[in-house]
Amino acid sequence: MGIEDSYNFRRISSTLTTSGLVRPDVLESLAAQGYEVVVNLLPDTHEKAVPDERAIVEAQGLEYVHIPVDFKQPTRLNFEKFCETLDRLPASKAHVHCAANFRVSAFYSLYQVRRGHWSVQRATEFIAGIWQPAEYPGWTEFISDILADGIVEPRVGRIEQAPRVTTRFPIESDARADNIQRLSDLVNAVYDEAESGMFKRKGTRTNPADIERLLRARALILAEIDGVLVGSVSVKSMSDGLAEFGMLAADLDHRGKGIGSALVAHAEAWARRMACHTMRLELLTPRNWTHPSKEFLKKWYSRIGYAPYATESLETTHPHLVPELATECEFTVWHKSLT
Repeated sequence: MGIEDSYNFRRISSTLTTSGLVRPDVLESLAAQGYEVVVNLLPDTHEKAVPDERAIVEAQGLEYVHIPVDFKQPTRLNFEKFCETLDRLPASKAHVHCAANFRVSAFYSLYQVRRGHWSVQRATEFIAGIWQPAEYPGWTEFISDILADGIVEPRVGRIEQAPRVTTRFPIESDARADNIQRLSDLVNAVYDEAESGMFKRKGTRTNPADIERLLRARALILAEIDGVLVGSVSVKSMSDGLAEFGMLAADLDHRGKGIGSALVAHAEAWARRMACHTMRLELLTPRNWTHPSKEFLKKWYSRIGYAPYATESLETTHPHLVPELATECEFTVWHKSLT
């Protein structure tokens, strides 16, 4: 029996493999297989833990890193130590394991998102290929909390100044055909990921004609970094002092740079100038399962002052969306006071 026979084994690359529990006799053969490091996320008190794992590993001259993660209560400190460990092992052949590759697959996927290497969708799909965090209390919330951090670079050397995000309403030159197509593609790419598994088809959140209409009506706020378009949000004034923002999108290649926050802040400032006292947004979520991107949005909206206001009928509000859905969904309206 080799390391590949370990429960839920995954070969990530030529220098990194992961799995569930590793038997003592397999641990004893890791040096012969070229491994240099073993990272274990299973607490010593776990019933399946190998009692003398450290001794077995270190007797072969391998480095042993133990980050005991309580499955019922994973912590940010656990995850930070995991990230620091992977950051310093890029050229070392390592095996990372726990009991069933649940802890490891979650931590590794979140690590890849945090460093900007994977999208949230890819991370979600990788985890789902091994287990379903929604079935275990605490993990959905933990994953959403870490995803809310966005991209975080390793803390080595001097800290680079974050690029400045600027926001503005469109001008005439923004309505060029190439710019319209770029913006339409950007929005659809963001929503294809954020709503993966919720719709039957991809690329249907908007289209060039809709984008052009919003641009010419100056109902779209644009975000740029160094003159490059990286996001947008639509705005409109409703009745009785109510304003709404929607179709919020930040370029997937520039996540973690404050684009969404800058766009929402501009939208709220605009609403106040329009004498609106409340900002409204709409959130579509799966009814019978948990979507990591939607859980992240719920937490982010709550942090910036929004709260659920009402659940409305999608059939009445957006009837054209109903035939496009691949799963049953809840349609919730959120409000924030601007006074």
